[in-house]
Amino acid sequence: MPIHRRLAELPREVKWLLLGIGLFSLGAGLTLPFLLVYLHQVRGISTQLAGAVIAWIALVGLLTGPLWGVVIDRIGPRVTLLLSLLVEASAVLCLAFVTNVWQAFLVASLLAIGSAGGWPAQTALLSRLVPSPARPWLFGLQFMLLNLGLGIGGLVAATFVDVTRPGTFQLLYVVDACSYLAYVAVLVALPKSVGLAPVSIDPEPQNFVEGRADSTKGGGGYRQLLADRRFLRLLGVAAVMVLFGYAQIEVGLTAYATQVAGVPARWLGIAFAANTATIVVGQLLVLSRLEGRSRSRALCLTGLAWGASWLVIAVSGEAESTWVLLLGLAVGASIFALGETIWSPVFPALVNDLAPEHLRGRYNAVSSLAWNFGSVLGPLYAGVLIGGGWGTAWVGVTVTGCLLGAVGAWRLHAHLDPVQDGRQQPIGVTMGE
Repeated sequence: MPIHRRLAELPREVKWLLLGIGLFSLGAGLTLPFLLVYLHQVRGISTQLAGAVIAWIALVGLLTGPLWGVVIDRIGPRVTLLLSLLVEASAVLCLAFVTNVWQAFLVASLLAIGSAGGWPAQTALLSRLVPSPARPWLFGLQFMLLNLGLGIGGLVAATFVDVTRPGTFQLLYVVDACSYLAYVAVLVALPKSVGLAPVSIDPEPQNFVEGRADSTKGGGGYRQLLADRRFLRLLGVAAVMVLFGYAQIEVGLTAYATQVAGVPARWLGIAFAANTATIVVGQLLVLSRLEGRSRSRALCLTGLAWGASWLVIAVSGEAESTWVLLLGLAVGASIFALGETIWSPVFPALVNDLAPEHLRGRYNAVSSLAWNFGSVLGPLYAGVLIGGGWGTAWVGVTVTGCLLGAVGAWRLHAHLDPVQDGRQQPIGVTMGE
């Protein structure tokens, strides 16, 4: 189906949510790339402590995420998203006035608590507004808008910020907080019934096969989730792929390029620009290729793409020419982005097809733990290996980890039914619905 028809057929509520996501991502792009710089160069906090603040955000998110899952299932994803955005907006505003370490950790805790609820609530909300076959396309569109907003916001901020003028950073954080409030306004304008679970849920277990939690037994809640072996397999694959993939794109890539390959820090923007451009340009094309194909096989391709991206960057790092180095970084980052364009629609679609309706919040919250897990451990092992002079070992471990994730995704195929794996549409549901 042509892209313009898909956009036109989206429910009005989805279009409003995409507008809110776009506004939010523009604001986040103003500040996201500069948190370490702001804490260290503007507020005088040491690099080690500033890094610890960023790692603390991931750790707090890891601890509070499951609690948000319960909240989503009890009060609904729309209200939960509202609460999380208000918490995040408060934290971002407070960041503008942080002056010392204890304040940074306190505000980082508030930011982590809010963000731990935002992403699963948003995903659960979107998943209830479109049928299963349309979810990958919607999640991919969401990811494209997010990266477009982050990229534009980052470019605007790069032309404006000045470490010798703290007021420039403060202004960005104030504007960022306002972008959260703009998203809140969009959510408030939606009907209160948007995103609520159906009034009646079929008491019979859906597509019950090996490893599927029975919705009529097991007591429900996280006990039921932990009995779903297929979801746990998917979660294990996600944890491995995030640890050796996403968690390395900012820390491992930056450290390897600057400390091992000798790339000037100012040129790292080329790699990130290539990554963002590939996502924005390629996401819709990739989505059209994914329709009707196995989601588990697609995740396998993601692992292979990410492993290949690290190899390209490692090989280019051995070149003596600066231009070859820069080209290798750009190509490697672009290959990584292609893997992202597969991952972003497929993984959340799989999570939400495995989730029983009454546990959708818990499933999405637990799936988000893979990101926090990788964000805590990924920078640690990258810092130890690259900081210790073992750059080649970092490449080997990271590539091997991506390949292990690909193998795990390949084996997941045998544990999914054709509908959940995207090879077959649910009976009575079409892509145009």
